[in-house]
Amino acid sequence: GDVTVSSKKINWSAIPVSSYAAYYAAAADAFNVVKLLLHCEGLDGSTTITDSSGQHTVVASGAVIDTAQSKFGTGSILFDGAGDYLTIADHADFNFGANPFTIDFWFRLTDVTTTHTFYSHYVDDDNYIEIQFVGSGGLNRLSVSGKNAPGGSYNIFNPNESPCGIVANQWYHLSVVRGWGGDADTVSINLNGASVKSASLVAGYDMDNFSAAVEIGRSQYGGPPRSYLNGWLDEVRLVKGQAAWTATFTPPTKPHVAAAIKRKLYRGPGTTGTLGDIYYLDTVDDNTTTTYTDNSSDATIGANDASIVDDYCPAPDSHYVDYLYGRAFWIDDDHPWRLYYAEAAGGSTAEENEAIIPMATEDENWDDLRVAGFEDCDPQGLVSWGTNLYIPLRHTWIKKQGNDPDTWSYKKTWCRYGVGAPYATAISMSPAGVIFVTTPDSGECGLALFNGQTAEMFTSPKLDYIFNTDLNKTYIHMCRGCVSGHYYHLLYPSGSNTDCDKWLAIDMRRFPDIRVAYWQGLSARCFYSYTQGTGFYVGTSDGYVKYLDSASTETMGCYIETHELIGGNPALANEEKVLRALHYNINTNSVNVSLAIYIDGTQATWPDGSTTKTITGSGDAVQVMRDFPPNFRGYNFRIYVYATSGLGTFTVYSPWSLSFEAKEG
Repeated sequence: GDVTVSSKKINWSAIPVSSYAAYYAAAADAFNVVKLLLHCEGLDGSTTITDSSGQHTVVASGAVIDTAQSKFGTGSILFDGAGDYLTIADHADFNFGANPFTIDFWFRLTDVTTTHTFYSHYVDDDNYIEIQFVGSGGLNRLSVSGKNAPGGSYNIFNPNESPCGIVANQWYHLSVVRGWGGDADTVSINLNGASVKSASLVAGYDMDNFSAAVEIGRSQYGGPPRSYLNGWLDEVRLVKGQAAWTATFTPPTKPHVAAAIKRKLYRGPGTTGTLGDIYYLDTVDDNTTTTYTDNSSDATIGANDASIVDDYCPAPDSHYVDYLYGRAFWIDDDHPWRLYYAEAAGGSTAEENEAIIPMATEDENWDDLRVAGFEDCDPQGLVSWGTNLYIPLRHTWIKKQGNDPDTWSYKKTWCRYGVGAPYATAISMSPAGVIFVTTPDSGECGLALFNGQTAEMFTSPKLDYIFNTDLNKTYIHMCRGCVSGHYYHLLYPSGSNTDCDKWLAIDMRRFPDIRVAYWQGLSARCFYSYTQGTGFYVGTSDGYVKYLDSASTETMGCYIETHELIGGNPALANEEKVLRALHYNINTNSVNVSLAIYIDGTQATWPDGSTTKTITGSGDAVQVMRDFPPNFRGYNFRIYVYATSGLGTFTVYSPWSLSFEAKEG
C-alpha cells in the first residue's frame, strides 16, 4: 500500500486483506476445504443469505431470516413448508466424485409427521442426491438417497434408519459424512454426533457431476408436488475433500469460524536505513488491520538476521539465458567472459540459502573464460542440450561439462562453425542437434546443424542464394529462429533492411534433402507456433498480429509492443510458476476491457466464481494487478484481452514467456 516516512518511522497504509478471509478451516485441516458456509444471520425477515465461504451466491425463494429462532447467533433461516427454498447455481464445488465430503447443519422441525427435504442436487429421477427427514406413515427416519445412472434403484446409496426419535420444535445436529470410520467408501448419517446409519457406496458409482443447481429446503424428485422443509436451518456447511468427523463426536458448541488469517510484512531493499535488505518485519494476526507503523532500527534488523544483499551485485542485464540441472545460467554484454548462475536452494539453513545469485568465481577473482587459440570469449548465446550447457562463439562452440560448480569444466569442441545470430539457435529432434545461423566462413553465411562436437552445413542452392545475396550480413544478429515439428523457421533482414522483413521456412522431413520457401513484406518481429507448427501467430511492426493455420486466415487490429527478451528464455515454460502480479499498460481509448487467464489450457477462475476481470489504465502509466489466488499456478500461461471498442496499444510486462491473444469488438 502507501508508505510514508517520518522520524525514521515507516507508516504503511492500505495493506491489502486476504481474499480468503472467510474460508473456514479447523486446525491442521486442509485450507480452503469449506465450499459453502451459511451462518444464517441478518435482519428479521431479510432474504439476503450470505455464503461466508465467499464462493457462492444464495438466492432465497420465500425463505427468510428469522431472529425468533437460532441455534447460534441471532438468527436462522425459516422455511414455511409450502414453497420456501434456497437456490445455489451449479458449481464444481458440489460434485464430490470419489472424494470424502461432509454436509452438516442444525435443524428444527415444526412437525414430524411429514417429509422434509434439507438438501437436493437433482438433475432427473436417475441422477440426484437428496437428504431428507421422512415422517410420513410414522417412519420418523433420516434418509440420504441418490442415483447416478438410469435403470436401477438407489445405485449410489440409500442408508436410512427408523425410528430416529426426532420430535418437533427441538434443535438437532445432522451430518452426512463420506469417509466415516476411515473408510473412503462409507457414508454415515449422524444425529447429534452419533451414527444412526452407515452404508458403503455401491461399487462403480460416485457422486460425479450433477449439472443442476443445488436447492436447500425442497425436493425435486418425481416432479410436483414436491416436499418442502417446514422449520428452521442454522449453520449450514459443506466440506469437499474431507471427512470432518470419522467417529462419534460432540456436536459443535459454537458457530464455525473463519481461520485466523495471518499476513507477514517484509521490508525490502531501499525502504529505509542503510542496509540493502529483505527483512521479515512482523506478522499481522488478523485480516482487518490495514495500517502498520515500522520503527525498527538498523540494529534491530541486523540482530534479526536480515538477508543482506550488499555483497551481491544486481542481476546482470542478461541477453543470454538458459537452464540446466535446475540452475539458470546467463551472460551479460558488460562482462561477456563471465558466466553467472543461480544456485538452487539446497542448504541446510536459511542463511545458506540466502545467497541466491552467486557468481561462477570466488573472492571476486574474475578470471576471463579463455579457450586455447582464442583471446577473450565473445559468446553468442547459451544452449542447454542434453546433459551439457553449450556456449557458442563466433568461431566455434564451448561445452560446459559437469553439474558441480566446484568441478565443472569448459571444453573446446571440434566445431569450426560459429554463431552469427544468437537468437536463431533452436534445438531440433529430427535431424537431432542444434540448428544455427553461422558467421561467415570464407565469406559465406549459412545454416548448420551442431551435434555437440562438430557441425554440418545445410546445402541447398536456394539457401546459398538467400544467405549470400539476400541476407543483410551486417544485421545478421537481428535474425530470429525456432524449430516447430519438422520445420525450421527464420526471420531475417534482407537487402538493405536492418529489421527482419522475410520469413524463411525449411522443410527438414527428408534431411539432408531440404525444401525451402519464404515470404516477404510481413514486417515480422516475432512469431509463435503451436500444434506442431500447423498454426502461427506472427507479430509485425505495422500494428497487426497475423494468424495462420491450415483452415483459415485472420488479422486482428491489435498493436504489439515487444520488449527485447523481457523475461529471458522460452525454457521458462518448463518451470512451474505462480502468478503473483501482472504489470501492464493500456491506453485510455479502450472501452470495457476484460482480462482472462488460461493456465495449462484451462481458463482460471477467481474465488468469486468469475472467469474474467475488468481492467483499466491511463496514458503511459504501468498498472499493477495483484492478489491472484494461490491456485493460479501452472506451466503455461495465456493472457486473453478483449474490449468492446477502442482496443489500441496494450503492453504486458512479464517475467515469463507468455502467449497472448487480443480481440476487439
